[in-house]
Amino acid sequence: MKKNYTLNQPSIVFFMLVTNRDVYIADYSIRSYRKLKPALENYNWKLVIYLNCIKKEFKNKYSKKWNDYDYTEIIDNSEFIDAEKLIPGQEVIDDYGNKSYLEGKFERGCAVWEREFRKFESDYWATVDADFEIISPDFILEGLKQLEQNKNLAVFSSDSGSTDYKYDSYSDGYIIAMKRHNTWFCIYKRECQICMTSHFYYEEEINGERYSYDDAAKFQFDLEEKYGYGLLAATELNNVFRYSFIHYGAFSKNDSLDGPIKIYIYRCIIFLSRRGLIFLSPTCIINKCFQFLGKALKIIFYYKINKERRKYHYVSKLDK
Repeated sequence: MKKNYTLNQPSIVFFMLVTNRDVYIADYSIRSYRKLKPALENYNWKLVIYLNCIKKEFKNKYSKKWNDYDYTEIIDNSEFIDAEKLIPGQEVIDDYGNKSYLEGKFERGCAVWEREFRKFESDYWATVDADFEIISPDFILEGLKQLEQNKNLAVFSSDSGSTDYKYDSYSDGYIIAMKRHNTWFCIYKRECQICMTSHFYYEEEINGERYSYDDAAKFQFDLEEKYGYGLLAATELNNVFRYSFIHYGAFSKNDSLDGPIKIYIYRCIIFLSRRGLIFLSPTCIINKCFQFLGKALKIIFYYKINKERRKYHYVSKLDK
């Protein structure tokens, strides 16, 4: 049974894109939102699962299961998108002339965000990745408290990057990567809709240097620079919050982890490397030893697989 919403409570939409490549890990991520039910009892909230050109096999296995959760709503883009007309590597241009390329036979995330962000009516709207698992809702509660107490604060994310000169594996070159509040969990106030900058990847060259804004980074930059809004990350408040979630990373580029058993073992090892044993404090010395063990296992068994997701894979066996 779906939740009956209460009037006058703040409303939140968590918006998750799921492709064929991340459907197995998404099953764990979607289930983790159960932890928000007692934590967010004073909010009207739901997890919107956007099935991004999901094949029939996965729909039959997962769609009904996910829809039966009382906190979910499912959008199936096969009702208005013909996946056969999507050509991997095809150029996509937004309404502002910004270009990107299809990574597979599914819609680009930034294109969907741009479309859905412009029409949301809830008090808060959040981009959440299919490979982002909630361990504890404490960072979300803190973020919502910060957003409510500070009228100028408009964006709250799980964590953030910094502006950095670095090698970019996707373009095989060096860039100045501009700071971004990471979109794998990023809450926006409705007031952010005033900013008309696109969520698309943006790049410009200044004095021979490539300045790169990852998906939504230029939008966030303009929220701060043009409109004076504040942006905050949970890990900026308290670094301990990094133990409250796991972002497995770039599963829309996954190809090798192609079955539920493989994903189960992978998740256990990554979970161990990040959090350790769940019944112990993440910062205690015993758990630090378990985390060290998990990191060693991750390097031994998954170095190549994790490196695989740092490149574009226009074709994946999971899409077939």
